[in-house]
Amino acid sequence: MNACGTCLRDRLAEIVGPIVERNGRDPSMLIQILHETQETIGYLPLEAQEIVARSLRIPLTEVYSVVTFYARFTTEPRGKHIVSVCLGTACFVKGSNLILERLERKLGVRSGGTTEDGLFTLDSCRCVGALVIMGNLLVANITTNGKPVSLRSVYQHRNFYGVHDVKSTTENGIKINLLHHGSTMHGMQIMDPMYEREPLSYYAKPGPFGNIFAAFDAVDASWNVAVIGLGTGTSACYRKPGQHWDFYEIDSDIVKLSTELKYFTYL
Repeated sequence: MNACGTCLRDRLAEIVGPIVERNGRDPSMLIQILHETQETIGYLPLEAQEIVARSLRIPLTEVYSVVTFYARFTTEPRGKHIVSVCLGTACFVKGSNLILERLERKLGVRSGGTTEDGLFTLDSCRCVGALVIMGNLLVANITTNGKPVSLRSVYQHRNFYGVHDVKSTTENGIKINLLHHGSTMHGMQIMDPMYEREPLSYYAKPGPFGNIFAAFDAVDASWNVAVIGLGTGTSACYRKPGQHWDFYEIDSDIVKLSTELKYFTYL
């Protein structure tokens, strides 16, 4: 190994080492460790992955498989500012693809590319959990409403269906938990007794989901409901006395997250 390569590994070890220690050298915290490493370095070079694997005493192939599977990780240097356009169904219908096309022309790069000056990387995401303001743009972790987003992972697990990641944030002293599956946000809840029954994200009352339930209830509130896909169980907020609801979910980990681990209490 040449001297330059040795210096690089030494510098990375100085960065990655404390991150691994802070997470207890726990292999189950791999995603969080990779997230913190990328937040610090800007990307996840192979040398950093090797240090993580060696520190956690797990195969490099396991680290690499998570890095390449999880869409928010990158093995290439990215710009100082990350510009993400939501292409989830609701935002796409509202024209977010046109926003992305305009940004591509303005910045002179395709989605996934970085400007020559290294200032901006342009990419897309599937949901930022704010359907009420459809047509979302996320710049350096600041949504279109101008508020900074600070999230920490409190649970990560990977199974046959992908990576489940529960993130937590606090706004104005109120804790909020969010469920991510891969790069998609699948539900969120305010963890405060006063607001915990308030449906959020896709299910918010001002959005299309709330409009559907309001229309049906106006006709007849005594009906049976079958919900395909559990998520965080947010849709249960719309259940009324006299109604019969059944939830169908193929992923047992999602069932556990929504009913047993108390990260979400809608059910």
